[in-house]
Amino acid sequence: MQKPVIVQAVHAFPPSIGGIETHVLALSRAMVAQGAQVIVHTSTCANSQSIDLPLKDEGILVKRHFFISLPGFSSTKIIPFLCIHLMLENASVYCSHGFGAFVPFQASLAALLKRKKFFWTIHGVPKFSGAKKIFLSAYSLVATIPLAISKKLICVSESARENLPLFAQKKCKIIPNGISVDFFASEPGANNSKSGFKIIFVGRLDESKGVWLLLHSFEQFYFAHKDSTLCFIGSDEGTKQKMQQFAKEKSLPVSFESLPVQEMSSAYASASLTVLPSQYEGFGLAVFESWACGTPAISTPVGAIPSFYQDAFGADSQKFIFKDEKELLQKLEDIHQMSTTQIFKYAKNAKTALKQYRWEKIAKDTLELFNLQT
Repeated sequence: MQKPVIVQAVHAFPPSIGGIETHVLALSRAMVAQGAQVIVHTSTCANSQSIDLPLKDEGILVKRHFFISLPGFSSTKIIPFLCIHLMLENASVYCSHGFGAFVPFQASLAALLKRKKFFWTIHGVPKFSGAKKIFLSAYSLVATIPLAISKKLICVSESARENLPLFAQKKCKIIPNGISVDFFASEPGANNSKSGFKIIFVGRLDESKGVWLLLHSFEQFYFAHKDSTLCFIGSDEGTKQKMQQFAKEKSLPVSFESLPVQEMSSAYASASLTVLPSQYEGFGLAVFESWACGTPAISTPVGAIPSFYQDAFGADSQKFIFKDEKELLQKLEDIHQMSTTQIFKYAKNAKTALKQYRWEKIAKDTLELFNLQT
């Protein structure tokens, strides 16, 4: 039996760092493990051979193309002639990722012209202000084209679905993000015994991700807890320099890192707490990965996080959710005071709840939606 060929088109792919990049890589591996052939079309990236060559041996072919990038938006990479490149593939289905990217337009057109099914995975609808808000409004209007072309829309959470037009919501299938097995190696509560209290943020350094909320809260928290440090892990979206200057002026122990995917489990495991202060998230992957590593995570009530916390902690779910700077500061205090025994209990419950987010299951559900059971 011939393997189905799944052609994925995405604006960025590892070694680029980001939630969508991680999703596409892990999903591709899981689908190959279940008998599919995967081809990924994406943009060029420095040091990409370190990823592309090993993936080829695994059965994932990555094809990279020159792109033109619009300033201020990490996902707005325009890949000239991508539609033609995609049409040259002998695809069983086409799929693309990311609301706010241009790549799904080209992928949907290629699928339409080739008379193949197109699937669009929505990882979340951004919330912007100012000029970015104008761009998003214009994008949302034009996005009705690929939304209409798509056979089905895959949303990583109910929150991601609710922000789409009503006609698109009816085409949605909720298939959550997955958690790599690499994140399940740490023992629950092991990090709490380390000296010092290390707080980490994982995600893009963008104002909509709540980075300033976290930085201002940490300033107050550090005044009372000199054993604490804060590390921002992720790509810069234009705020890093101002944040560094603020931390320097206030003499705060704040660092900034950009780590490859394979080092993220160690980053979570070395932390005492992960904080996700986002204004919006399609899913909230950092929270799930952190708990999988046995490291507590607190967050704003975004993406799939509220339902996950309810499943994992029941009546205690609100202990890990905050809405503003005052509540965040209180949650930092609460986690700082938790004993190793308490951390172990919560992390154990979280890991049990995380079983439904294994990539093997996510890939199976996705292939069934594609009607490509292997």
